[in-house]
Amino acid sequence: MAALITAVTGVLTFLVGFIALPAAGVRSPLGAAATVTATTTAAVTATATVTAPAPLSSAGENGGTPSPGSPTDSYAEHWSGRVKFNGWFNLDSVPPSSDGGGDLRMDGITDTGAATFIDFNMVEMPKGETPTPDSCVLLVKTQPDQNIDLPVGRTICFVTDEGRPAMATVVSLDKVDVKATLDVTVWEVPA
Repeated sequence: MAALITAVTGVLTFLVGFIALPAAGVRSPLGAAATVTATTTAAVTATATVTAPAPLSSAGENGGTPSPGSPTDSYAEHWSGRVKFNGWFNLDSVPPSSDGGGDLRMDGITDTGAATFIDFNMVEMPKGETPTPDSCVLLVKTQPDQNIDLPVGRTICFVTDEGRPAMATVVSLDKVDVKATLDVTVWEVPA
């Protein structure tokens, strides 16, 4: 009987610990709010109920991803502004420069009117979403692409050669000069 109670106690400890992960701040960005119930029946009956937190949102609600510049965002701005270029662009320098190599490479404009970015790990953000520095770094590490056709109004995030998270939004395209105008923000990495 003592062995049975010990086994039941071990199982309950495991289940409560596992189910309590969301309550401890471990969240899945794809998870949905749910109530989890575990019941173990033996010499002792116990029920543990934990309500999982709501999924993360880009709006900062329900404990979601904070917006850039929010108090929980520890990244300072390295540089932000508007640039116009084709080819390589160095966004680690202040002000950014199109001299030499760079952190972002535009390779032309498609027939459908999108700027083609190549050669670097980057992520196209869903329409209307703005990445935080932390989310940008995570996305580039987990979902990188090295060839993106980005239309006007859309945003990419990437990490510069010196490790700074950055985002760029296409403002306009000049098909004659084959140049894109971008609003860019580059963040410093926290010390």
